[in-house]
Amino acid sequence: MSVPTVSRLSVLCLSAILMAAVAAPAAADVYRWVDDQGQVHFSDEPHEGADPVDVGEPTVVESLPTPKGAATSEDGADAGDDDDAGGDGDAAAQTQWHIAIAAPSDEATVRDNRGRIQLVLDVRPRLADDQHVLVLVDGSPSKQGPFTASDITLTDLDRGAHELQVLLRNDDGRVLARSSTVTVYLHQASRLFRNR
Repeated sequence: MSVPTVSRLSVLCLSAILMAAVAAPAAADVYRWVDDQGQVHFSDEPHEGADPVDVGEPTVVESLPTPKGAATSEDGADAGDDDDAGGDGDAAAQTQWHIAIAAPSDEATVRDNRGRIQLVLDVRPRLADDQHVLVLVDGSPSKQGPFTASDITLTDLDRGAHELQVLLRNDDGRVLARSSTVTVYLHQASRLFRNR
Protein backbone atom coordinates (compact mmCIF):
# COMPACT_ATOMS: atom_id res chain seq x y z
CA MET A 1 0.00 0.00 0.00
CA SER A 2 1.52 3.32 -0.99
CA VAL A 3 1.48 6.52 1.00
CA PRO A 4 -0.59 9.33 -0.57
CA THR A 5 1.46 11.85 -2.56
CA VAL A 6 0.30 14.74 -0.37
CA SER A 7 1.76 13.04 2.72
CA ARG A 8 5.11 12.30 1.10
CA LEU A 9 5.32 15.80 -0.27
CA SER A 10 4.39 17.28 3.10
CA VAL A 11 7.10 15.30 4.85
CA LEU A 12 9.63 16.28 2.20
CA CYS A 13 8.69 19.95 2.41
CA LEU A 14 8.71 19.94 6.19
CA SER A 15 12.13 18.24 6.23
CA ALA A 16 13.51 20.82 3.82
CA ILE A 17 12.07 23.68 5.86
CA LEU A 18 13.45 22.28 9.11
CA MET A 19 16.92 21.86 7.60
CA ALA A 20 16.78 25.39 6.24
CA ALA A 21 15.55 26.67 9.61
CA VAL A 22 18.60 25.27 11.36
CA ALA A 23 20.91 27.00 8.89
CA ALA A 24 18.92 30.24 8.74
CA PRO A 25 19.00 32.96 11.40
CA ALA A 26 16.73 32.32 14.38
CA ALA A 27 14.58 35.38 13.54
CA ALA A 28 13.42 33.96 10.15
CA ASP A 29 9.68 33.23 9.96
CA VAL A 30 8.16 30.15 8.33
CA TYR A 31 4.61 30.02 6.97
CA ARG A 32 2.39 27.03 6.09
CA TRP A 33 -0.69 26.97 3.89
CA VAL A 34 -2.79 24.52 1.90
CA ASP A 35 -3.70 25.36 -1.72
CA ASP A 36 -6.98 24.65 -3.59
CA GLN A 37 -5.84 21.12 -4.53
CA GLY A 38 -5.08 20.27 -0.89
CA GLN A 39 -1.29 20.49 -1.33
CA VAL A 40 0.64 21.74 1.70
CA HIS A 41 3.22 24.50 1.13
CA PHE A 42 5.90 26.07 3.33
CA SER A 43 7.62 29.40 2.73
CA ASP A 44 9.61 32.13 4.44
CA GLU A 45 7.28 34.69 2.85
CA PRO A 46 3.70 35.18 4.06
CA HIS A 47 0.90 34.14 1.68
CA GLU A 48 -2.87 34.63 1.83
CA GLY A 49 -4.31 32.15 4.35
CA ALA A 50 -0.85 31.12 5.62
CA ASP A 51 -0.26 30.31 9.29
CA PRO A 52 3.08 30.94 11.02
CA VAL A 53 5.01 27.78 11.98
CA ASP A 54 7.00 27.65 15.21
CA VAL A 55 10.29 25.93 14.31
CA GLY A 56 11.79 26.49 17.77
CA GLU A 57 15.35 27.35 18.66
CA PRO A 58 18.24 25.69 16.82
CA THR A 59 20.06 22.96 18.73
CA VAL A 60 23.68 23.77 19.56
CA VAL A 61 26.04 20.95 20.51
CA GLU A 62 29.32 21.75 22.23
CA SER A 63 32.40 19.83 21.10
CA LEU A 64 33.85 17.20 23.42
CA PRO A 65 36.99 18.05 25.38
CA THR A 66 40.28 16.47 24.35
CA PRO A 67 40.76 13.20 26.28
CA LYS A 68 43.26 13.36 29.12
CA GLY A 69 46.62 12.10 27.95
CA ALA A 70 45.91 12.49 24.23
CA ALA A 71 48.92 13.54 22.18
CA THR A 72 49.16 17.24 21.47
CA SER A 73 52.44 17.18 19.58
CA GLU A 74 53.80 15.12 16.69
CA ASP A 75 55.97 12.94 18.93
CA GLY A 76 53.14 12.13 21.36
CA ALA A 77 55.20 13.12 24.41
CA ASP A 78 52.30 14.70 26.32
CA ALA A 79 52.91 14.05 30.01
CA GLY A 80 50.22 12.39 32.12
CA ASP A 81 49.71 10.72 35.50
CA ASP A 82 50.56 7.07 34.86
CA ASP A 83 50.97 5.08 38.07
CA ASP A 84 52.59 2.22 36.13
CA ALA A 85 55.23 4.55 34.72
CA GLY A 86 58.72 3.66 35.83
CA GLY A 87 60.86 6.05 37.78
CA ASP A 88 63.29 6.65 34.93
CA GLY A 89 61.75 10.10 34.33
CA ASP A 90 61.77 10.09 30.51
CA ALA A 91 58.73 11.46 28.63
CA ALA A 92 57.67 8.09 27.17
CA ALA A 93 57.39 6.58 30.65
CA GLN A 94 55.23 9.54 31.76
CA THR A 95 52.81 9.33 28.79
CA GLN A 96 49.19 8.35 29.43
CA TRP A 97 48.48 5.63 26.84
CA HIS A 98 45.05 4.70 25.51
CA ILE A 99 43.99 1.68 23.46
CA ALA A 100 40.49 0.57 22.47
CA ILE A 101 38.83 -1.67 19.90
CA ALA A 102 37.03 0.80 17.60
CA ALA A 103 35.57 -1.93 15.36
CA PRO A 104 33.84 -4.29 15.55
CA SER A 105 31.63 -2.92 18.30
CA ASP A 106 30.62 -4.90 21.38
CA GLU A 107 27.98 -7.57 20.66
CA ALA A 108 28.59 -7.24 16.89
CA THR A 109 28.00 -10.11 14.48
CA VAL A 110 30.66 -10.81 11.86
CA ARG A 111 29.92 -13.13 8.93
CA ASP A 112 33.03 -14.72 7.47
CA ASN A 113 33.34 -18.31 6.20
CA ARG A 114 37.14 -18.25 6.59
CA GLY A 115 37.00 -17.37 10.29
CA ARG A 116 38.43 -13.86 9.96
CA ILE A 117 37.68 -10.85 12.13
CA GLN A 118 39.06 -7.43 11.18
CA LEU A 119 39.98 -5.26 14.20
CA VAL A 120 40.39 -1.49 13.99
CA LEU A 121 42.14 -0.06 17.04
CA ASP A 122 42.15 3.41 18.55
CA VAL A 123 45.67 3.92 19.91
CA ARG A 124 46.72 7.26 21.41
CA PRO A 125 49.40 8.47 21.05
CA ARG A 126 50.40 6.55 17.93
CA LEU A 127 52.35 3.31 18.21
CA ALA A 128 56.08 3.88 18.64
CA ASP A 129 58.80 1.63 17.19
CA ASP A 130 59.34 -0.08 20.56
CA GLN A 131 55.64 -0.93 21.10
CA HIS A 132 53.36 -3.70 19.92
CA VAL A 133 49.79 -4.89 20.35
CA LEU A 134 48.93 -8.25 21.87
CA VAL A 135 45.43 -9.56 21.10
CA LEU A 136 43.67 -11.76 23.64
CA VAL A 137 41.05 -14.09 22.16
CA ASP A 138 38.81 -15.63 24.81
CA GLY A 139 41.36 -14.67 27.48
CA SER A 140 44.38 -16.27 25.77
CA PRO A 141 47.01 -14.60 23.57
CA SER A 142 46.27 -14.92 19.86
CA LYS A 143 48.40 -17.38 17.89
CA GLN A 144 49.18 -14.46 15.60
CA GLY A 145 51.15 -11.37 16.47
CA PRO A 146 52.31 -9.43 18.28
CA PHE A 147 51.17 -6.69 15.92
CA THR A 148 52.73 -3.31 15.15
CA ALA A 149 49.75 -1.72 13.35
CA SER A 150 46.30 -0.52 14.41
CA ASP A 151 44.45 -2.55 11.71
CA ILE A 152 44.60 -6.24 12.55
CA THR A 153 43.04 -9.27 10.87
CA LEU A 154 42.56 -12.33 13.07
CA THR A 155 42.29 -15.57 11.11
CA ASP A 156 41.31 -19.21 11.66
CA LEU A 157 38.75 -18.44 14.37
CA ASP A 158 35.95 -20.90 15.05
CA ARG A 159 32.32 -19.86 14.69
CA GLY A 160 30.58 -18.62 17.81
CA ALA A 161 31.12 -15.97 20.48
CA HIS A 162 34.62 -14.61 21.09
CA GLU A 163 35.78 -12.18 23.77
CA LEU A 164 38.46 -9.88 22.36
CA GLN A 165 40.81 -7.58 24.24
CA VAL A 166 43.99 -5.80 23.17
CA LEU A 167 47.05 -4.88 25.22
CA LEU A 168 49.57 -2.19 24.31
CA ARG A 169 53.02 -3.36 25.41
CA ASN A 170 56.56 -2.11 25.06
CA ASP A 171 59.56 -4.26 24.07
CA ASP A 172 60.24 -5.01 27.76
CA GLY A 173 56.79 -6.64 27.99
CA ARG A 174 55.34 -3.93 30.23
CA VAL A 175 51.62 -3.31 29.61
CA LEU A 176 51.13 0.38 28.80
CA ALA A 177 47.36 0.22 28.21
CA ARG A 178 44.56 -2.33 28.11
CA SER A 179 41.25 -2.14 26.23
CA SER A 180 37.90 -3.21 27.58
CA THR A 181 36.67 -6.62 26.48
CA VAL A 182 34.47 -6.76 23.37
CA THR A 183 32.25 -9.74 22.56
CA VAL A 184 31.98 -10.58 18.86
CA TYR A 185 29.82 -13.30 17.29
CA LEU A 186 31.42 -15.01 14.31
CA HIS A 187 28.91 -16.59 11.93
CA GLN A 188 29.83 -18.97 9.12
CA ALA A 189 27.63 -20.57 6.49
CA SER A 190 26.38 -24.00 7.50
CA ARG A 191 27.10 -27.03 5.34
CA LEU A 192 24.11 -28.83 6.87
CA PHE A 193 21.62 -26.04 6.24
CA ARG A 194 22.58 -24.50 2.91
CA ASN A 195 19.78 -21.93 2.97
CA ARG A 196 20.91 -20.36 6.25
